Amino acid sequence: SQKIEEAERREKISRSIFAQRGIKADELEVDLKQADEFIGNPDAVREFVTHALALLGVQLEETRKGYRLHTGNLPDTLRMLLPEKALLSVSFESPTPENYYYLGRNHPFVEQLCHLVMRNTLARDHRHGASRAAVIRSSEIKERHTIYLCRCRNVIARPNDDQRIIAEEMLLWGYTGYHKDGQFLDHATAKTLLETVRATANMTPQAAAATLESEINDVFPELKAHMDQLARERAEVLIEAHHRFSRLVKERTRYQVVEPVLPMDILGAYIILPEVAS
Repeated sequence: SQKIEEAERREKISRSIFAQRGIKADELEVDLKQADEFIGNPDAVREFVTHALALLGVQLEETRKGYRLHTGNLPDTLRMLLPEKALLSVSFESPTPENYYYLGRNHPFVEQLCHLVMRNTLARDHRHGASRAAVIRSSEIKERHTIYLCRCRNVIARPNDDQRIIAEEMLLWGYTGYHKDGQFLDHATAKTLLETVRATANMTPQAAAATLESEINDVFPELKAHMDQLARERAEVLIEAHHRFSRLVKERTRYQVVEPVLPMDILGAYIILPEVAS
C-alpha cells in the first residue's frame, strides 16, 4: 500500500507541474513517443542489455517478473556499478517489482555497457561488439532490402540569439530492390526488418564482402541526394516539435534550423538478400 501511495503522490505532482505550466500531457504524446523511439524505451533497453550481455558471455535468465543476472562473469568496469551480489534480480520496467533492481536507459551500468560494446565494435572485436555491416540471405523476404543506420544532426537556434543547440538522432533508412526504382524504406519498416528477419542460408565471406563493396562503391554515392533530403525533413520535424513545446509553455519563441549537418554520418549498412532458388 505504501508503494501505491507513493505512486499516487508522484502522479499528483506530475499533474500539478503540467497544470501550472498550462501543458496538456496528451498534446505532447507524439513528441514523447518519438523521444522514446530514438533514445530508447524500456523494451529497447531490455533488448540491448540482454543481447550485449550475451555477447560478453554473461548469463542472464528470464524470470516471471524480470531477469536474474549472474554477475560473476561481468567485467570489473560493469560489476562495480551494481550491488555486490552473485545473483541479482533486475528489471527494465518502472514501477519495478519488489526485490528487483531497476536498470533504465540512464543507469550507469547501461551507459557503461553501451560504451563497452562501442569500444569493442570500433576495435573490430567481432565476438564482443556490434556489427556495423552485414549481408545475409533469408527466405523471409522476396526482394533485396538495403538498410543504412544514419546519424542525423541539426544545429538549431532562436532568432537574434547566439546560443546554438545541437540535436541528434539515429535513423534507419533504405530501399527495396533496385535503388533507382524509388521504393524507399522509412524508419519503422527498416527497424522491423532488422528485428525480425533472420538468415536462413549460408553465404561465403567472399560473396558477402563483394555484395557490400558493390553497394558502398557503386550505389551509395547515388543515394546522397535522398539522404540529404531525409536530413532536411527531419530538421523540419525537429523545429515543429520545438515550436509545439514553446507554444504549450506559453513562450513566444520561434526556432530556426541553422543547418542540418550534411552529409549524415553512416554508422551501419545491412543488406538482406532473398534465398537463391536451387
